[in-house]
Amino acid sequence: MKVSSKIAVSVTALALGASTAAFAVTTPAPDNPGSTHASTTATQAPSTVPPDNRGTANKPSNLPGPNASPSAKGKAYGYLCQGQSKKRSDAAPGTKGTPFSQCVTAMAKAAHTSAPTDTNAQIKSAARSACKAMSHKGAKGQKSPFSLCVTGAAKLLKTQKAQNS
Repeated sequence: MKVSSKIAVSVTALALGASTAAFAVTTPAPDNPGSTHASTTATQAPSTVPPDNRGTANKPSNLPGPNASPSAKGKAYGYLCQGQSKKRSDAAPGTKGTPFSQCVTAMAKAAHTSAPTDTNAQIKSAARSACKAMSHKGAKGQKSPFSLCVTGAAKLLKTQKAQNS
């Protein structure tokens, strides 16, 4: 290697080293909270004591626990839609999902309705409005997806009414 190329390589290495050192020496701005890191060691005690409720602060108190009886837990929305078809081909044209998935969605709507459900007529009306997207056409000799949904939603609303009373 020629002497001139050795000098060029050494000058370049010195320049890179000096620029890296210059960046390392600079101190971060004091108004940048992310520029300094607090010491986090395993022996350091936590700054706050955890609450006594151990993760149940946001859990509603009226929900049954995991050891509750099946009747106390109630049924999932799908239980009320057992008679619905789970085949996409059975859905009405232009609708999203299967009749079963539409029924489960309608049960969730019925469960969270703001309509009054004091009388049987109001319960039926709320159930019909929750299931209005369902097909009204049933196979020969079978109930329509809409009527099965209304029946399930009415059962759900009646059990909710009984629990709230």
